[in-house]
Amino acid sequence: LHAYRTCKSSEMAARGAVDMMEEYNVLGSGSNSTAPLLGILGPERTNEAIVVSRMIGSMPEDKRLLQISSSATGEALSDRTLYPNFFRVIPPDTTQVKVLLELLVQIKWNYVAIVYDDDAYGRQAATRLRALAQDRHICVPLFEALPLDHTSEVFDDRVKVITQQVTASTESDSRVKGIVFIGGAVTAKEFVERVDRSFVRFIFSEGLGLQGSVLKDVTRGKGALTASPPYLPLPEFKVYWSEMWNNRTLFSAEAARNPWLDSFDKQQTKCQQLPLDEACLGDTSQWLTEFYELKAVAVFVALLEKLHADACGNSGLCPGLKALLNRRSEILQTLQENVLDIDIGRNFPSSFGTFQGQTVAHNNSGEIVDQNQNGSVYDVYNFQECTGNKFCFRKNELSLTTSLIKGYGDRGEQLSWALFPKAQCQDDHDCTECVPEDISGEVAFVKGDFYFVAVAPVHNPDGSLQCGGLRTFTGTNLVEGILFALEQVNNKTGPSGIFSQIFGNKKLGVIVIDSCYNQLVIKERLIDLYKGNLRLPDGTNTSGIVDKIAGFVGAYFSDISVSMYEVLSKVKRPFVMVSPTNTSPVLSDRETYPFYLRLATPVVRAILSLIHELGSNYIQIIYDPDDVYSLTMKESLDQMSSSFNVCVAQGIETRAYVDSNLNKVRDAMRKYPSAKVVVVLLILQHVKNLTNVILPQMSDDDDFVFIGADGWAKRTEVLEVKNSKKLRGSLTVSLDLPLDQRYAEYLRKVDPLNTISPWLRNFWELRKACYFDGSFLRKDKTDLCPENLTSDYKQDPWTPFFIQTVYAFALGLDDAMAKHCGNRTAKLDLYGDASRENVFDDNGDGVVRIKIYEISPENPGSSAMEYIEVGRYDPDSLVLNNKAALWIVKEGTKGECDDRDCTKKCFQSPQQNPSSEGAQSSDNNDSSILIPTVIVIVLLVVVIIVLVIVVIVFYRRRIPKPRFCSSERRHVASDHMSVQEMHRSVSQISSGYRPRQETRPVPVSHSLPAFYRQNSPPAPHCDSHQGDNNYIQLEDPYDKVDKTPEVHRKRIASDPAVRPMPPVPVSDYVSERVSLSKDGVLSRDPRSGEISPGLQGYVLRESSGEGYPSGNTQSSDASPGDSGDGSKVFFSLPVEDSPIQFENDEIPTQPPRRCNPADPDYLTPSI
Repeated sequence: LHAYRTCKSSEMAARGAVDMMEEYNVLGSGSNSTAPLLGILGPERTNEAIVVSRMIGSMPEDKRLLQISSSATGEALSDRTLYPNFFRVIPPDTTQVKVLLELLVQIKWNYVAIVYDDDAYGRQAATRLRALAQDRHICVPLFEALPLDHTSEVFDDRVKVITQQVTASTESDSRVKGIVFIGGAVTAKEFVERVDRSFVRFIFSEGLGLQGSVLKDVTRGKGALTASPPYLPLPEFKVYWSEMWNNRTLFSAEAARNPWLDSFDKQQTKCQQLPLDEACLGDTSQWLTEFYELKAVAVFVALLEKLHADACGNSGLCPGLKALLNRRSEILQTLQENVLDIDIGRNFPSSFGTFQGQTVAHNNSGEIVDQNQNGSVYDVYNFQECTGNKFCFRKNELSLTTSLIKGYGDRGEQLSWALFPKAQCQDDHDCTECVPEDISGEVAFVKGDFYFVAVAPVHNPDGSLQCGGLRTFTGTNLVEGILFALEQVNNKTGPSGIFSQIFGNKKLGVIVIDSCYNQLVIKERLIDLYKGNLRLPDGTNTSGIVDKIAGFVGAYFSDISVSMYEVLSKVKRPFVMVSPTNTSPVLSDRETYPFYLRLATPVVRAILSLIHELGSNYIQIIYDPDDVYSLTMKESLDQMSSSFNVCVAQGIETRAYVDSNLNKVRDAMRKYPSAKVVVVLLILQHVKNLTNVILPQMSDDDDFVFIGADGWAKRTEVLEVKNSKKLRGSLTVSLDLPLDQRYAEYLRKVDPLNTISPWLRNFWELRKACYFDGSFLRKDKTDLCPENLTSDYKQDPWTPFFIQTVYAFALGLDDAMAKHCGNRTAKLDLYGDASRENVFDDNGDGVVRIKIYEISPENPGSSAMEYIEVGRYDPDSLVLNNKAALWIVKEGTKGECDDRDCTKKCFQSPQQNPSSEGAQSSDNNDSSILIPTVIVIVLLVVVIIVLVIVVIVFYRRRIPKPRFCSSERRHVASDHMSVQEMHRSVSQISSGYRPRQETRPVPVSHSLPAFYRQNSPPAPHCDSHQGDNNYIQLEDPYDKVDKTPEVHRKRIASDPAVRPMPPVPVSDYVSERVSLSKDGVLSRDPRSGEISPGLQGYVLRESSGEGYPSGNTQSSDASPGDSGDGSKVFFSLPVEDSPIQFENDEIPTQPPRRCNPADPDYLTPSI
């Protein structure tokens, strides 16, 4: 053994390594040495070990000395490309950091300072701990480094700064009550002595080394926790060490051999002179590294034993061993590839009994691999006045025996675990630096084999690209509804066993995105999602799961859904999108939104039916022109009002979050006092703001009655505004589904501090005006949140819609993924009565029942209002329980057109005007002039219609009829699921879909046409352009050759004419000379009057069965369906914008079915 001192200096460590290599002739130069050098033990510190290993590791392989460290734990040393010769017998800092992190979580420290030695060990471990802490919602407001020289002024100044920041407590800044120190024992002692504050508690890294002497004289050291690799006592060494420090003769003899023992003694005992006085001798604590130093020595011994056995066998020292020791690359390889038995007590019975039965192995990074399954990787120690107690860290989980942990109060009194001091944000403070400014990127994530993306408005907008405050209604609760429904699907525990056979052994996952009710935010989030930039809670991003997304659920607001569709329509493949709550009429347009479905029923027709039934015909509308839902509802109501004999006096604009607009609403309503019925088409928050402003302004003469749309519905928040009694008699329409009691039980059990949703804790804190243990927002909150948070919680009425939408999506996805779907249908138990209901109609709109509510006093004479159910609206059918009892009828406030301006504006004929006295006074002379004029106009219209029919009949005779393949003909099938299939399956799940056999005109379009939804699934595109509606696959349906693969391949190889045609763009397949008439029926060329001449695309000839591209047909005199050479020409024309319809007698009675070669009855349409 040859020792070199480093004095904590990287330069001295490097100098010692150079001296050693020269002295032992490692490089083949210098003085000869008779003793071969096996390797290097140490250095102790990470920064020293890095310097030495980089220097030795950069040498040729046969010159690289083995280096084993017992205490250098730095993470950087795991890099084999930089440190190929480095091994260690102590776990690296990556393990230590995980232990420290789990320790912080379990003792509920989430507001801490990290102080560290300014060296490689301290910087690397501290930086990693801070990064991991942020992911676990642990705030680090103070992150400071200390210089290694604790005698310097810099050290003193830095400690003063840290002390000031820790102890400061102002209205805006909270005290830091917990400090994590990562560094060596000497620095730790100096730091703790100077930051001796009664409220500060410490956690130390393994650098402290279990040295009780460091903390025994420091009051604040009591109760400290330290993470450490497991320490095993070495009885033989302890006896030797104790005897040396208690026997002056033995100590003097040992000091003569060890030149540094004297200095160490003076540092520990403060005795300055030798010979030593007995008073200066005593029991000095053992250091943690002593065990690992001896373990490293044991590894060297075991390695030498292995090398000797390989080179010499059972004989003694042989020349082969000395030669092997000079082949240093083989030494490194032997250590890395073998499990070594370090039970060297077999050969030295009086020593090293601690290592009995132990083995050691290393991985490819030189890290020690635990071969002793009963041992712990890391322990946590509590510094107590009595003997320490340890708690083991096994399998990445920290198991704390809390009854053994002791804390100490400000006066040194011992505290139980229940009162163990916590390092958290101070009461009555908001630690805003710990709350992220931009939370729009946070998501709730459940891992699965495939995914759907759900969108909910967790936060309000703030007028910019960022989110505002968290919504305390209709937001976070919707997220929990989604997670509950997903749990039901994956656990196969849904209502009536509906999910018992779903997905096999696969799991459905979800990514829940916060839209913040901001169109720009949701667009940005979706773009990040598809770019793979959206960060997930597990630290990964969405790049690895984008291709597993099957569709979307949401959004809550119609305008957010429109914005989502704008983005989704531009990605490389379309997605099915199912909304639980959207009622905007614009989303019924299947040309614009072909793969969109919604659970909610459009309510405009229900509102107009209600108004008509009440006998009202003169109304006003309050709407928000900046909101898609509100604006499109208003437009639809304007368009449909005349068919219900209702006149819209005016539309009153009011913009959300602009109070100045709200103040003008009442005056605007008074401009049309006869229009007493005011329809409110606003979202809930806007309704609350509006009623809060205008109700106090309304006098007793303002006898207006409101009819609220589904944005108002049955929300109790509206009844809590000022002067809510003035809402008496108002009516609302509401889409109601029963509340799920299983969801209520689920919500009661969810732990807000340990849940999938990142927003639930803040949601409850705002709802209850309380704070949870560990909260960063405590200002103006004096109480901890109660355990039973849901005791007085009322479920959001929209939550069941989100739950049922997830159910419908899951069933639709399962059906679409099945290889053979057949004609089976599935329905949902929407109303909790074990009945199975349809959910979507043929257009993809919801058919959920609409209920009518009246606002009435809770008790006679009471000013408190409540909602009373007074009727319902099923599709095209309104039923009122007792119309005569309604306030609006009894008080005569239904609003009727009773002035000439109203009559002139809305009711042009006497038959339309209920108040027709004025209209009946029309002049008889005017009538005598009007009647002949009308007769002439009618005759002209009849003549024009007859001419049009004649022209259409003439053209139709020249249109070649489309043909369909028979069930015997070849078709190329695809195993891939198209988005059309997915859309069809989801819509079928709830619409009671069954294929019909009756004949209908066949629209051909790039979108999903009504024919396919109503009659049969569309044949998927069977080519490499699966799902791309701008391409079609042409086939040879009249090929009569043997269909066996071998024969067919030979036929293709010998005759190119029969090869299946490649996919071609639809735009290239339609002749420029073929036009469409206004009603979409195929017509003749307006220039030549011909159909078949001039067709471009693929022409199939019946006589040869060959398909090939063709420009013009061969003869301009050819009759329809004749190519000019005697063969029949037939074709189909998928077009991009307008559907082509064929007459009923030109399509088969059997509609096309999904192409499936295994099905003997499958048909291949030519459309």
